[in-house]
Amino acid sequence: MIIGQATLGIEMMEENANINAEAVILPTSINGCGLITGIAMAIKGRNSNIKIIKVKSALHDSLIKSIRKETMSQQEIKTKPENRYDWFKNKKGGIQEQLFYKIFNKVEDRFVKTAKILLKEENIDDLRAAIGLAALLSGKLDELKGKKIVIPVFGEMDLSDDKTDDNPSSEPRAGPSNA
Repeated sequence: MIIGQATLGIEMMEENANINAEAVILPTSINGCGLITGIAMAIKGRNSNIKIIKVKSALHDSLIKSIRKETMSQQEIKTKPENRYDWFKNKKGGIQEQLFYKIFNKVEDRFVKTAKILLKEENIDDLRAAIGLAALLSGKLDELKGKKIVIPVFGEMDLSDDKTDDNPSSEPRAGPSNA
């Protein structure tokens, strides 16, 4: 599964040949995210010197916990089963410790502000990109000032190319006709 998810990491490194980034910030909202690990493995496979920083927002965890708290299964199951990812471990420690230069678990203080900046200034509505940018603005990565950094935009929604019926420059869309 991780190998398939590493495609983004491979593509990033192919693009990196042109920009020579010194660091990659991989944002996530999921603890133990295999996607981030797969991307990091592909990046390190292509360039072992690049610094990879994992940034996780705890904001989503509280929302998920709230939803799970209200489900029937949580009421029926008194103890929550423990999730263990033993494959992350080996003799040198965990895979994540080998891949990531730094790991941040909370960036909530700047997260909402950063999301608004991305939407207003860059027309990007992507919470994961906001998580990554919040890590930069937190002051905890000052050693990266002046360096080229990549923050992937997962599921980017570009709002600059609005294809609604209210937009006169809209191209025709497939589907039922309004005529």
